[in-house]
Amino acid sequence: MQHKRFRWGLISAISVFTLAALPAFAQNVTGKWEASFDTQVGQQSYTFDFVVSDGKLTGTVEGNLTGKSDIAEGKVEGNKITFVENGNYQGMPLRIVYTGTIESAQEIKFSRNVADAGMEEFVAKPAGAPNITGKWSATFDTQVGTQSYTFDFVVADGKLTGTVEGNLTGKSEIAEGKVEGNTISFVENGNYEGMPLRITYTGTIESAQEIKLSRMVGDFGGEEFVAKPAQ
Repeated sequence: MQHKRFRWGLISAISVFTLAALPAFAQNVTGKWEASFDTQVGQQSYTFDFVVSDGKLTGTVEGNLTGKSDIAEGKVEGNKITFVENGNYQGMPLRIVYTGTIESAQEIKFSRNVADAGMEEFVAKPAGAPNITGKWSATFDTQVGTQSYTFDFVVADGKLTGTVEGNLTGKSEIAEGKVEGNTISFVENGNYEGMPLRITYTGTIESAQEIKLSRMVGDFGGEEFVAKPAQ
C-alpha cells in the first residue's frame, strides 16, 4: 500500500513539474506596435512591424534616430520575445539587442542593450487604430429578422460614447464604452416590443472603413456582423 502511495506521489510530482516547465502561452504579436521613451541621447519613438510564424520573429524596426532596418535573430518562445535591431545612428552602425515579455494583447514590456553602452526599459503598445468617431451603419440577419443599425460613435481618451439606433430596438445611449488599441466594446440598452434588452458588443477595428463586431443579446444568443462608415 505504501509502495502504491509512493508511486502515485512520484507521478503527481513529475506531472506538476512537467506542467510548470511548459512555456506560457502568449498572444500573437503579429502587427504594428509603437513605443516612446527617454534615452541618453533624447526622446526616441519606435514603430515595430512584427511578423511571427512558427516561433520565428521577422519584420522591421523603425526609430526616429536610428532609421528603419530588418529585424534580425528574432524569436518568440511562449511569452518571451527577443530580436536585434541593426540600426544606424549619425552614420555609425549600432547593434541593439531587445528582450521582452508579452504581457497581453495590449502590452509588451521590453529591455534593450544599446551596443553594450547601457540598458533601457520601455513598454510597447499596439499601433493606434483609426479614430472611429462618426456614424457607422450595419445590416445583418437575426432570429427575429433583418436588423439595420446606425452607430454614432464619439471616442475620447479611450472612452466610447454616443448613440445606438436599431430598427427593432430604438435609439439609446452607448453604455460602458471603451476603445483599447484596435479593440472596441460597449453596451446597448435597447427596447424590443416593450421589453428592456441589454446587448453587449465587442469588436475589432480593422481599418478606417471596417469594424468587425460580435454581440450577445441578453441570454438569447448572438450575431456577428461588419459595420461600415455611414453613407
